[in-house]
Amino acid sequence: MTKNQIKLTKCKACGQLIHFVESRAGRLIPCNDKKLSLVTVMGDVVSGWESHFSNCPGAEKFRKKVDGKE
Repeated sequence: MTKNQIKLTKCKACGQLIHFVESRAGRLIPCNDKKLSLVTVMGDVVSGWESHFSNCPGAEKFRKKVDGKE
C-alpha cells in the first residue's frame, strides 16, 4: 500500500470510518476519512486530515501519554 492509498477501518469506540496517518515521530494518528482544506493566516491553502480525537466521544479510552504528558 502506498501513502496515497487509504485503508479505512471503523473506530472501536464510535463506529465512524477512520484511517491512520503516521506522524513524523512514527506514531499512528487516527484521522477522519474526509480530507479538509484550510486557509492559513498568511492566505495559503493547505489540505490535511482532521484528528479523529477531536470529535470521537470515546477518544480518552485510546489516548496515550507522550513523555509523561497527557
